[in-house]
Order: sequence, then C-alpha cells, then structure tokens
Amino acid sequence: MLTLLALGYFYQDRLIQWFLAEANERINTPITVERIDFSLIEDFPKASFTFNNFSIQEAIEGSSLPLARGQKLSLAFNVWDLYQGNYQIQKVALENAEVTVRITKTGLPNYLFLKKRESLEPDTTMLQLQSISLHEVTINYIDEKLKQSYQVQARQIGAQLQVADEQVLVFLKGSAHSKYIKVGEDVYFQDKALAIESSFSYSLKNQYLELMPSTLTVWQTKMQINGAFQFLEKETKINLSAQTDHTDVYTLLQVIPSRYTKSLRAFKTEGIINFSSTIKGSYSDYKNPWVEVKFATNEASFYHPDYQKRMNNIRFSGYYTNGERMSARTSLFKVENLSAELEDKKIEASFILSNFDDFHLDGQFSGEIDAASLMAFYKPEAIESAKGLVNFQIGIKGRLNDLKSKTTSRQVATSGELSISNLSLQLNTYPLAMSQFNGNFLFNNNDLAISDFSGKVGSSDFLLNGFFKNITAYLLFDNEPIGIEADLESHLLNVDELLSVNAGTNSESNYALSLSPLLQIVFNCKVDQVRFKRFHGENLRGKLLLKDQVAQLKGITLQAAGGRVSLESTLDQRASDHHLSLDVDGRLESMEVDSIFYVFENFNQTWIEDRHLKGQISASAQVHIDFDSLMRYQTESITALIDAVVKNGELNNFEPMQELAGYVEEENLNHLVFSELKNEISIKNQTVYLPEMTISSNVTSLQISGTHTFDQKIDYSVVVPIRASKRYDKDEAFGAIEDDGTGVPKLFLTIKGTTDDYKIAYDTKRVRKKIKEDIKKEGQELKDLFKKKNEKEADKTQELNEEEYFEFD
Repeated sequence: MLTLLALGYFYQDRLIQWFLAEANERINTPITVERIDFSLIEDFPKASFTFNNFSIQEAIEGSSLPLARGQKLSLAFNVWDLYQGNYQIQKVALENAEVTVRITKTGLPNYLFLKKRESLEPDTTMLQLQSISLHEVTINYIDEKLKQSYQVQARQIGAQLQVADEQVLVFLKGSAHSKYIKVGEDVYFQDKALAIESSFSYSLKNQYLELMPSTLTVWQTKMQINGAFQFLEKETKINLSAQTDHTDVYTLLQVIPSRYTKSLRAFKTEGIINFSSTIKGSYSDYKNPWVEVKFATNEASFYHPDYQKRMNNIRFSGYYTNGERMSARTSLFKVENLSAELEDKKIEASFILSNFDDFHLDGQFSGEIDAASLMAFYKPEAIESAKGLVNFQIGIKGRLNDLKSKTTSRQVATSGELSISNLSLQLNTYPLAMSQFNGNFLFNNNDLAISDFSGKVGSSDFLLNGFFKNITAYLLFDNEPIGIEADLESHLLNVDELLSVNAGTNSESNYALSLSPLLQIVFNCKVDQVRFKRFHGENLRGKLLLKDQVAQLKGITLQAAGGRVSLESTLDQRASDHHLSLDVDGRLESMEVDSIFYVFENFNQTWIEDRHLKGQISASAQVHIDFDSLMRYQTESITALIDAVVKNGELNNFEPMQELAGYVEEENLNHLVFSELKNEISIKNQTVYLPEMTISSNVTSLQISGTHTFDQKIDYSVVVPIRASKRYDKDEAFGAIEDDGTGVPKLFLTIKGTTDDYKIAYDTKRVRKKIKEDIKKEGQELKDLFKKKNEKEADKTQELNEEEYFEFD
C-alpha cells in the first residue's frame, strides 16, 4: 500500500502535465476544473484521474454556454501501462453531469471541440475504453434548425468503446428516463422510464452509423430496433425499422403526443397490440423519409377507472404511411375491421383518413349503443344521466373542410340512418327532463331527414317530421349553423316551464330565452294546447321562423279566453347585451274581458280588476316591448296602439263609479251594463292615453277620457248628466256645466291623483280642452310611429321563402 501511495505521489504531477498537454493539443474550447485528483487506490488495480466540478465550453465562437459540466469525471489507466509511459485510458466514469449537444439555426454544431490533426497517421492513444459509466447524467439534444429537442437522463448506463481505423464501435446497456422528445409542437416519450440494450458502429470517414439489433423497453414493452444513418452535408439518409409483438394501448397512448390523446389518457386498457414501423429515405430541410406503421390487436378491452363499464372484444388492424411523396398530402391512416362490444351491444367501423394537408375521410360506422351503458363507460360533462337505445349505420366520404361552406358541403357524401328508442336525457345545465325520445333519421349528404321524431321536454311534448339542414358540419365543427325545417305537432307546449330558469317554481320566477345565432328554424306549427303562466290557448296554428337571432311568428291563430287570436310578431335578440325586442301586430276576436285581465294578472295594478269587468272584446293592436336577458319587460319601452270594441259589457262594483253617484240620475252605479263600447287606446312614455268615449249604460250615459300612468297616477275627465234635483254651488261649478240643447245639463268632472288616493273635482273648459288635445296628439303620433316602423321593415327585408331561408356560408 505504501508503495502504491509512493507511486501515486511520484507520477501525479507527471500525469497531470501529460493530460494538460494532451488537452491543449486536442481541444480548442476552454475547460475549467475546480480540482484534479490522482489515485491508485480508488479504482485499484487501475490508477484514476478525477476532475471535480468541471465545465467544457461549447465550440461556437462567441458563446459561453457549456457543452458539458458536472460534478465528477473519472479517467482510469492500467498501472503497468503508466509505469511504461503508455497513457491509454481504459475506463471513464461520469456522475451528476449534464451534456448539451446543440445545432444552431444556421446548422452550426456546438460539439466540434477537437482540433484538426495535421498527421494522417492513426492515433491509438485514448481510443480503447473498456468501460464507460454514466450515472445521473442528463443528455440534451437541441436542433434549432429543425425545431427538435430531446432530453434523456441516464440513470445508470454502462458502455464500451472501441476505435480502430476511424471506425467506432459502441456497446451500451442500462436504464434511463426520457424527459421528452419534442419535434415541432409535438412531444413524444414524455416522462417515460426506458431500458436500453444496444450496439452500434460509426464510421468517422463516411459518417455512417449502423444500429445493430437493439432493444428499447418503454414501460413494460420491449421494442426491437435496427437500422442505419448516414450523415451527409445537406441531408441524413435513414433506414430504420422497429417492431414489437407485445405492447398495449396504454403504452402506445403514452408515447403519442398528448394533444392527440388527452381525452383518452384517463382510460385503462388490457390486451396486446402488434406494432411495426419502417423509416427509409433522406431527411433534410426539404425532404422527409418514407414512413410506414402497421398495427393490429385482438381481444383487447378499454375502460375508465372511475366507471364500471368496459368496452370488450376490441379488434382492429390498420396502418399509417406518408405515401409515395412522403408528405402530409400523400399521408394516409387506415383502420380496418374495427369491432367492439359495450355490454351486449356491438359497434363496427372501417375508415381511411387521407391527405393530412386537407383531410379526406372515407368511413363506415354501424352498431347499437345502450345510452345507460355508454354513460357508465364514459360520462360527458354536460349530461347527468341517459338511458335508451341508439342504432346507427352511417357512411361518410369527402373533404372535411367542404363541410364548412354552403357551396361545397354538398360534395361530402353522407348516407345511412340512425334511430333512437325510448331515449331519455337529463342535462346538468337544464333542469327539465328529456324523455320518451323516439324517431328515425336518414342521412342525405349534409342534411338529415326526420321521421316521426317524438318526445317530451318536461311536461311539453313534440312530434317532428322534416329535415335537419347542415347537420354533419354542425356535429363535426365548432360555430357551424344548423337549420330545422319541419312540421311541429304538440298536444301541450308548457312555455312557462320551458322558459323558466328554475323549473317548477312560482309565477315570480325569472325566465331565460336565448336565440342562438347558429340556429335557423322553419316550423309549421300545430299545437293543441299552449300554457304560459295563467294563459291557456288552444288549437294554435301558424309558422315559426328563426334566423340570425330573430324569431318571427307568421299567420298565427289560436283560441283563448273564449275567443280567437291572430297575430304576426317579431322577437329580435341581436343586441350585444342579449336584450330582446318584441313587435306584435295582432287581432282579438270576441275574447272575454275579465279573462284577459285575469290572464295578464290585471296588468300589475289593482284599480280596475277582472272582478269588475264583463263583456267580449274585439281589437286590433300594434305593440312594441323590450325585455332584458331574463325576460323582464322594460316599462319605458312599451308602446301600443289598440283599436278596441267591447260588446255586452258590464262594470261591476267599481269604486270611482260609486263616488260619481251623486251627480247622475241614479244613485246606484254598482252594476253598469252597456251594449257596445269603442275606443282607440294608445300607450307611450309609460302612460295609457284614453281618448274620449261614451258609455251608454242601463243607468246613465257617461263620457270619459284621460291618462293613466304605469306608476298608477290618473288624470281622467268625466262628463255626466246632472240630476234635476241635484243642488250644487254655482260659483264652485262655474265653467264646469254646459247645456248642449237637449235640456239635460252636463257636468264636467276630473278624477285626479293615484289609484289609492284620488279626488273628484269640477273641470273647466280650458283644462278640458287641453287634455283632449294632448290625448289626440299622442294617438296620432303613435299611428305615425307604427306606420313608419312597418314601412321601414318592409323596405329593409322581404320575407324569404323556404328555399331561400337557410344559408350556410
């Protein structure tokens, strides 16, 4: 031992000087070492150099980045060789280090740190390494020109190196961890444990690398790899093959970039996949090698660990190739004879996806799915529960991008049919249950024919026959419109329930209506019953149109409140704040007045209510109302012009009439009966304007006019005949009495205040004239307003016929 120490001490300075001389002769980049140790004991019977905390700068002019740096680099020599002056390195050990191989954007490598030797004689010094050991060494490869980067950590790798006549032979074996292999934006082999057993030779003269049959183990899968690379000045020639006959879907999904498999990675698999691939040809900035991948599986299964259902008996085969031109345009991905079972229902498919620059799909898909089993296997976020059966047999052929345009969508051929049986859905974002869905659907290129599609949404039911327009593009792509042209039949439409934000709550609930800009509808409607709050309508007939967030009701008729309603209306939601604008042009025929007041909850006032009124009203009305996003009407927006006739009318127990009793022929005005009443009422600026009208009743004849605001302020003028025996203060009533020559003086009165606190007073000619003129003016302004609005709408758009209504650009 003392002898070894003495030899070490004797040779230490000499060996360090030798190494520095060799380094200066061979290396043209700076090297820094914190400390150099020499030992004959540490790696006995070999002598060793140890370089502690070293760094080698990369060989790019102007760069200070490291090519390699680490905690410990050990070089071992045979002791007898040292004694004889033969400094042949036999062993290299690298620990806790990082090596970065980089190629710049201009193609300049950073690893050419050895000086070119003038002598052409072969150099045998340091050319035979019996052992190379890498422990916790991170290896980075960055190609800025080709936008590729790799990072692999050598956990424990042993290797041997032999160099003779410019031929390098390497044997290596050990474990590593792949951090990532990034090509462009795609990341492969991310955070994967690897085991490597390989050998390869490299010709320094020809820059030719031959990979002998090698084994790469990923997860539990062993992959056999062999091939060759030749590194030329402007391109790399590749001939590489890889295969495995014992991998699984899970391993395959872990290797493929996550952006392609993110939605599938939570699933677990069982079963074996056979896999082989070949890469052959030249690779450069302008060329790609030919690539072919073949795969097949038999008796595999697929399941999500959070759910209890499996997709079993999965079988398929297929391949991928980048084609004869080795490009995305000639690439092709083919799956043949795919079959699987979910519970006892079978699914089958075969398809080809080609031209990766402009995807073309040619596929056939068929099978039967139990919705409950599908939900147990995979549960979409939007669906709480589902049950029922779906049968399908569908074919599609064409460019996928053609589905995005009206002019080209017809070029995509879709065929086949789909049927649903007793399908029920409960959505997470919509409270009403969807149940008893049945129907048949026939694909006709980009459209879908609907045959007897029926079901219930809450208590509402429907039956549709017609077409879904642009259905394929709508299902495959985001922000694609869909059109529905159909006959809609229903026994009951519970609008109150359909619009309610919280279904089943009381009448004070908020409502929500959203007109999708992607939805276009032409419905020919036939509805037996319609309900909305207190409104009950029957035998609704007419057409519903929807396009560009504008809904129109055309030719609508229905029966309600003992009479008949006909109307045309437009509901517009194009405003950025999602507010709605409603315009109605309608006609009422012989409807019960008290029922109308009851249905509309006495129009949110208590002064005159349904209990006070009887009679049948016929009217024409033009109305405009704005609503907010929760369908609360904005009172300041309401305008209306109503031309009404009330027949067989009654006014019962109306308190203001009782207070007029002292001025008329009869004391009792509890029960007024009149045969007909006509007036043209207008609403504007949150005020109802009532022009002068005559009420010829069973008791007396009255004339009334005035205004009534939405906050229940009233200003009415009333003309009543004066009782002959009525005594009044002539001075107080001065200017409020007129004799029209009939012999019965008329007394002019006002009713002013609020509906809760009002006063009856004498009216003067001046005040009476002004009120009459104001009411007449407001009525005329509204007539002009609605006339201009109608003319503007007529000039702006012409009603589209059904053939022109759907546009999918």
